Amino acid sequence: MYKKLSPLFWPTSLLLLVLAGQQAHQWLPLTLPAGVAESGARFWASLVWLTGGWVATVTINRLLVDFWIRRRHRQVAPALIRSLVFVVVFLFVSSGILSLVFHKEITGLWAMSGGVGLIIGIALQGLLANFFAGITINAEGAFKVGDYIQINNTRLAPKLLTGKVVDINWHSTRIKTSEGNLILMPNNLFNTTIISNLSVLGLERALEISLYFDSQEPLERLTRILEAAALSTREILRLPSPKALVGDINERGQEVLIEAWFVQGKVREKDARSALMTSIHQHLRQAGIAVAKPAQELWLTRLAREKKDLLGQRIELLGQVDLFGGLSENDRAVMAVNLKERQYAKGELIFAQGDPAKSMFVVMEGLIRVKVEIEGQGRRVEIAELTPGSYVGEMSLFTGAPRSADVEAVSSVILYEITQETLSYLLEKNPSLSRRLFHEIAVRQAQMLKKKDKSQAQHEREQQQLTRTTFHKIKRYFQEITGGLFLVEPSSEPRLTPDNAAHMGLLMAKIGNIDQRDLARSAVILGIGTPRPPKKEQV
Repeated sequence: MYKKLSPLFWPTSLLLLVLAGQQAHQWLPLTLPAGVAESGARFWASLVWLTGGWVATVTINRLLVDFWIRRRHRQVAPALIRSLVFVVVFLFVSSGILSLVFHKEITGLWAMSGGVGLIIGIALQGLLANFFAGITINAEGAFKVGDYIQINNTRLAPKLLTGKVVDINWHSTRIKTSEGNLILMPNNLFNTTIISNLSVLGLERALEISLYFDSQEPLERLTRILEAAALSTREILRLPSPKALVGDINERGQEVLIEAWFVQGKVREKDARSALMTSIHQHLRQAGIAVAKPAQELWLTRLAREKKDLLGQRIELLGQVDLFGGLSENDRAVMAVNLKERQYAKGELIFAQGDPAKSMFVVMEGLIRVKVEIEGQGRRVEIAELTPGSYVGEMSLFTGAPRSADVEAVSSVILYEITQETLSYLLEKNPSLSRRLFHEIAVRQAQMLKKKDKSQAQHEREQQQLTRTTFHKIKRYFQEITGGLFLVEPSSEPRLTPDNAAHMGLLMAKIGNIDQRDLARSAVILGIGTPRPPKKEQV
């Protein structure tokens, strides 16, 4: 309430001072000539009218206009309404001063002002058109200050203009575009312009992208990949849910329309489109799918449909997964043959926290969500959303421990399951893979701890404890699958300390004959019991 009345302080104070001066002029025993006394009285009376008009203008604008506009239209009163109030009060004050203070007949003055106003109106018809157009805008309520509008006027720009209405005054409307530019648009142009108010039904706005694909690509697979790409884009809303719809089918191929939504004003359309296209490109690249290219050849004979090499496709996709990038093509072929394909529908639970398992999954198509339960709070926190090329469940594969998180399908997904038997074979042939996997486990566990809102000191203590525990579990696992030998690279030995988690990724499975002294030294560092050579009996 104080903020509303504070603008009245100075006008009211000045009015009280003028009234005091007028009373002092009337009652003080001053001997003045008749003409001077009359002029003084008119001067003080005129000041009373002017300061009273100022108080009336501020009162009407602050207490009446603002209250009415905010209550009815839920917006700030436009500058045009305030200016109109000022003009009306000024005309009333001027008439009062002329008729009551100077005792002039104002009927003739109004008649004369009508003729003068006609001449001025003809000369300033453009300004008057803007003025009355501004009144029409406020009266109709087509848009208000704070609304996002879209203007279709080729006189202003060859494309649609989208922006936020900043102010509406007597001459023009100020619009701030999504690029940050400020446009002053004359009000009379709105009479001949198509305007779309994007804020009437909310700030959510649809974004549509059209892509063509080869007619041999399964539509179910295309829609799954494209919807997952839209869901994994931060700038795109989850509700309304993005959709991939089948459009046209012609000589270019089959058209798929991606319809997604973003918040107007929070994200620019250009940024939302760019982020969505980047995500689509990554998902299509991971799936080995390319958009259709314009046909450059005319086929005169019917060709047999090309059979897709599923094994070759799996090998290529595994090569794009960071975790298996160091594998040779033969090793990826071994893994591809032994992969188990799993399909899950949107919203389906893939596995739950605490489930027993000894396998991991690689996301091939779709989007999945990972959640963990906060101990002692009974609530689950989302820690990650995994896109194609990511993997989950590695802790269960390496340690045999129960699942440490809930994983559910955000969209329909295709996962490839990697079993313990397949990975054991590859680890024996590729020691570098064990180092990479161990490093990834340490990083994943550290990220999971950060999501649990712990203090920094407690976070560090738990991370060290978790690192040591994980190390011993994986060490036992590798001892089992590699015959008890799990050693350190000789070049990494000087840097390896028991409490340094950064060197955990330097471990490797040692296969073949090695020097007995190196074996003993490495075994002491890792705490692995190794057979000692029998002592020679002294005779």
